[in-house]
Amino acid sequence: MAEFIQLRMEEMRPELEQYAKFELFGLDEIREITIKRKDLEYKLHKKVKEKEDYLQYIQYEVDLLRLLRLKLKNFKTSGKTTKIKKELCRFIVNRITKLLDFAINKFPQDARMWFTYVKFCKAEARYSEVSRNLERMLKFHGSKEEMWQLAAHWEYLECNNIKGARAFLLSGMRHHSKSELIYLEALWLELKGASDLRLEEIRRANLNKAAPNLDGDAIMKGELGIVMYQWAIEKLDSCKYLCAALKIALDFEFATELQKIIKSRLMSKFSDDFLTWKTLAQLELESYTLEGRFNIRLYYNRQKNPELQPSKRQIEYAFEILETAAHNINDEDSWSQFINMWLDLIEKSEEGGVGKRYPNLLNRQLKEALESAHIQAKLPAEFYRYYVDMLDDDEAKIDEVLSMATDRNPKCAELWMARLKLSFIKHDKAKSKKIFEEGIKHLKESEHELDLWILMKDQFVKDQDFLDKLFKKASATNSTSAEKIKIMHLNFVAGHKGLPTCRSLYAKLSVSPPFSLELHRRMIELETKQPKVDVRSARRCFEIACNQFGTKNSDQWMEYIDFEMKHGSKHLVTQLYTRASKELEPAESEKFAVKYQALQLCM
Repeated sequence: MAEFIQLRMEEMRPELEQYAKFELFGLDEIREITIKRKDLEYKLHKKVKEKEDYLQYIQYEVDLLRLLRLKLKNFKTSGKTTKIKKELCRFIVNRITKLLDFAINKFPQDARMWFTYVKFCKAEARYSEVSRNLERMLKFHGSKEEMWQLAAHWEYLECNNIKGARAFLLSGMRHHSKSELIYLEALWLELKGASDLRLEEIRRANLNKAAPNLDGDAIMKGELGIVMYQWAIEKLDSCKYLCAALKIALDFEFATELQKIIKSRLMSKFSDDFLTWKTLAQLELESYTLEGRFNIRLYYNRQKNPELQPSKRQIEYAFEILETAAHNINDEDSWSQFINMWLDLIEKSEEGGVGKRYPNLLNRQLKEALESAHIQAKLPAEFYRYYVDMLDDDEAKIDEVLSMATDRNPKCAELWMARLKLSFIKHDKAKSKKIFEEGIKHLKESEHELDLWILMKDQFVKDQDFLDKLFKKASATNSTSAEKIKIMHLNFVAGHKGLPTCRSLYAKLSVSPPFSLELHRRMIELETKQPKVDVRSARRCFEIACNQFGTKNSDQWMEYIDFEMKHGSKHLVTQLYTRASKELEPAESEKFAVKYQALQLCM
């Protein structure tokens, strides 16, 4: 192993000598580079090789390359020195490429290693290095459709090899016969290829000062794109694919025939899918119209200048498309998508995006959409807050809307709370109580039940009798929030009626199920915070707590012992220890013994 590493270090000598010769690094820095590389080489020659060792070495060389290029910026440039600069960088680039080669050979199953390899080779224009390894990459990662897309992209965009890209995608289709990603990539490739041929024909015609012949060749007309689209719909004739394919086709001005074919299929076969109309509405905002007229000039101007805004008429027409579709399909999901799209549009307009010139129009349309969905009984619960905010403090209307909303969505705590708050504004205690009781009935097993209780407590904190009755009623139930309501009740009485009344309430609450350890601890806290501690009352709390939870909770026994040592009788400590050891389960008893011994040592 040492011989191999020494050979590697010898191979680095010319590079390091160049660094010293041109004073790019000092002798100490060169020595440090040598030591670091030697250490990293030893890690790569271990019997058990790890990915992290390769990645660490690669990262070190990448950082060194970045530093070298910074230093070379200040290097005086001439024809000869430019060549030297490239040569100095090439030393490190070659080393990183070799390291990546070793890494993908050693760990071919690691997709992250392949992505790192491709990314570095692209940055350093090492196109042939990647091309010769793409098939090997797909051998190990052919199950990932993204890898076929990566291979096709590389061959076409980096190597200008459309035949190679097409071959990869056709192979990908054999492995993933129903992959939308691969079929969409193939459609884009054929249209992009046609676009490039048209540009080449225009350049050739300009050189010859002749008119370009763009319609004489079937490929330049985009007919291969139509063929690819027809292949795709045989395998995955879905609304999602057609919408994505239409957006790709719209990126190419000459593909009008394909655009019409896709749109026609969407309208005829998927008219009951809201995604169809949502896509057409989005395209309307990008200068595409439902009647089949493509406003090419406006559409492509927007592609070149995203700051261009849709007109008022386009926004109105897009809204009409969505509203009509939502009414026709009339399910909750369609209305939800419609409203979400308009909310996104309003948010973008506020940030200076699409529709920024018509904020009032967008808000008015949103209110119409919310009202229509509400009337159709299809408005999802999460959108009612937007609808209520838009009703301009019309309390009668808001009350009507929220009442219908809670009838349709009885499990939605947010709606019950909104309705309850409205009754507070009207100072109608009887109605508040009725809404509250109705809401509690529906939210009884919900985690949000407590939120309604807290809202009522905060509102009627001065009406002690009213709250006391509510608390007594709640404490008698077995709901999921009963334990917390008991503690809330106890705190309320302690704060407003004093400790004697609180003790009487505790005596009732502590023995009624569901039992609550936190209730006992809160009462103990109230007792022990008094200027003069009533030992008998506090001891009663500890006794009840230990009776109810003493078999599984060693901490409660320790707290009882600690209380007796500080406030009660130290003679009872031994008795408590004996009781706890007998009553606790074996595992808890062992923990208790350890804690008790620790306490004894601290005395």
